[in-house]
Amino acid sequence: MLSNDLVFKEIFGTQKNICFLERFLEELKELPEYSLNGKATILNGNPLNKTNIKNKSVVSDILVSIPNEIINLEMYTQFDEEDFIKSKVYFFRIYSTDLPVGKDYKEQHKVSQYNICLKSSLPFTKDLKTEYLLKENEKNIVVSEDLKGTIYNLDKLNKQNYNVGENNLLERMLGLIKAKTDEERNSIAKGSELLMDVVTQIKKFLYDEETKEMKNFPDKWKREGIKQGVEQGIEQNQQKIIINMLKEHEPIEKIAKYTDSSIKEINKIQKEHFTEN
Repeated sequence: MLSNDLVFKEIFGTQKNICFLERFLEELKELPEYSLNGKATILNGNPLNKTNIKNKSVVSDILVSIPNEIINLEMYTQFDEEDFIKSKVYFFRIYSTDLPVGKDYKEQHKVSQYNICLKSSLPFTKDLKTEYLLKENEKNIVVSEDLKGTIYNLDKLNKQNYNVGENNLLERMLGLIKAKTDEERNSIAKGSELLMDVVTQIKKFLYDEETKEMKNFPDKWKREGIKQGVEQGIEQNQQKIIINMLKEHEPIEKIAKYTDSSIKEINKIQKEHFTEN
């Protein structure tokens, strides 16, 4: 099963699906329908492929700009205290680097962050939606009213939240992010042309040949890593045997025979480990 964060990035973080992202942002920010049509720009358009899926920030992050605002969307399978701290640091970094030197402070963009997690271990995320403001730790004062974050704990998303109907479109979109099977997605999207389009795109992505390769890639890295480790272990062990036999002043031809090594390799080891008199 392909991880939810890969599906999340493909559906909401790629230019070809920008209309889904715009509708998603409208729902998150409670804006009028289609008010962001053609106005969102993805700032970190890293395509999903086999060479970058091992970088979590590429997969789980969507940085997007809309008029007068920068929005950072983050997807987590499990959201804990360490994730929250790192996320807040990144959140403030986006804000602090947004204003170019010499520009008026009033030109600073508002920055919003949405941490979407399948499950949160933070004690204060007992509801589906939890809002927070960045605060200065020592004095516990709000850094800026323009720095607002929201955590969506999808573990608290009840199926009754996304019954058929357009009034709860956000909950149904969140349900699609959480869903793990085609059956779940079809049930959530039923009756909505937009959501059925999203489900179609998810299916295309899941069953695409390159996606299948991406799905197996982490296991492939693991297998190749184990194989490489075994080979290195065998090589290191064989080198130890050669060194010990050289210490015993065994003939090089005999060492070559018993270790299945070349005389050239043995001479090299001898030169590296033994000082010539």
